[in-house]
Amino acid sequence: MFLGIFIGKFRGTGPSENSEELCPSEYSEENVPRYIPRNGVPRYIPRNGVPRYIPRNGVPRYIPRNMSLGGIPLGLSNCSALLNNLEHEIPSELASLSSLVLLSLRRNALTGKLPASFGNLTSLERLDLAYNRMEGEIHESMSRLTKIKFLRLAKKKFSGVFPPAIYNLSSLLFLSIPTNSFSGQLRPDVDLLFPNIQVLFLGGNAFKGQIPSSLANITSLREFDIAACDMTGSIPLSFGRLHNLEILGFSIRI
Repeated sequence: MFLGIFIGKFRGTGPSENSEELCPSEYSEENVPRYIPRNGVPRYIPRNGVPRYIPRNGVPRYIPRNMSLGGIPLGLSNCSALLNNLEHEIPSELASLSSLVLLSLRRNALTGKLPASFGNLTSLERLDLAYNRMEGEIHESMSRLTKIKFLRLAKKKFSGVFPPAIYNLSSLLFLSIPTNSFSGQLRPDVDLLFPNIQVLFLGGNAFKGQIPSSLANITSLREFDIAACDMTGSIPLSFGRLHNLEILGFSIRI
């Protein structure tokens, strides 16, 4: 099952001239349907904190908590809401969607911290929260996402040392966390932690120290960027062994 909400400016109720095209719901005002029909989100939703009418170009900018468990089916496996103006914090109840495989909320206006309860999304394979306004450290519960392959947290205000929880995600193929406020040094055994990673974007943070030469052991690496950090030293000679490398971005303080 897939839920997609793309390119809108979600706020308020829909214009009155569209209302005659809306279909009435068969559910009571306190009973949001547990399952969403195959053909999409119901065009009429009762007054229980969710706007009565949904305009054609989207849904409300604010994600009410009752939408997390009432309007969204618990069996949902794919959820995307891209290029909207969704605001406020991500409801922690979203973590109850245990079958969720893909969650993409990229390019919205979400704030707050990444909910610790996200560690319960153990079926998750792809998480994209880039280009929002979220902040804080990455909770250790994220280390339970052992199936995740794609993680993008670009251009936010996340902080702290390189998240230990992410080091435990050996299933990662794509990791993009540039333009945050992460700090500290990269672990020298990064090749053992991300043995199959193909894309690794770390630039625009406050990482220090030398670039681990062990990165050269990750033969699957195709794209690596650590520009605009505070790295020192030189480019490891061992990088000559990265025969699959296509993109390489550096800026090292000599």
